[in-house]
Amino acid sequence: MIVCNGVSYGSLTECLEIQKGITSFVGGGGKSTIIKKISEEIKNSVIITTTTHIYAPKLYYNNVDDAKNAIKREHIITVGNNCGNNKLEMAIEPYVLESIADFILVEADGSRRLPLKVPATNEPVIPRGNKKTVLICGIDALNNRIIDICHRAEETAKFLNKNIYEKVDIIDIAKILNFAYSNINCAVINKVDNDIDYNNALKISEYINKKVVICGGLNI
Repeated sequence: MIVCNGVSYGSLTECLEIQKGITSFVGGGGKSTIIKKISEEIKNSVIITTTTHIYAPKLYYNNVDDAKNAIKREHIITVGNNCGNNKLEMAIEPYVLESIADFILVEADGSRRLPLKVPATNEPVIPRGNKKTVLICGIDALNNRIIDICHRAEETAKFLNKNIYEKVDIIDIAKILNFAYSNINCAVINKVDNDIDYNNALKISEYINKKVVICGGLNI
């Protein structure tokens, strides 16, 4: 399911209006899944990379020459340096990769797979030449305690004027999507897998001052 303003879409790429060049993904958990889904929808060459950390796939490249050769064989590749714990860090600045592939999809914010986050002052790490920034949150954050579902729980609690043991409500999520990040083009409410989730996502979207995409059931 991919819905925006009551209209169903066949792809995230179309709904989010992903264009050639660099697109960054920030916010809570689900970024890697959404990036992978978009990369599979795109027919042109795609490089997946990070300015923070991502989990390492079985095959990845850490220099320009290897990436150039690989993109001729496969239309989707991952670029990064192994930094231990089965993770990659940035190996090549994303703007450099634009000479290699049509689309550069960048995970530009860490969340430790938690569905919601308020960034620290040095986050997110938006790369030079970025064209679009997509903010992601998981509907599974709703009605759960800040300490259980938020990366940087203390930052989130302070932002919401709550304590870390209080639960997140619809207005809280809307406030984060509206004001916690700057220069955001659109927001995605992810992991919407049933009617209750969908109705809650619609309620959140009523308070959002930017384009909101509701998605769930992504088959990767």
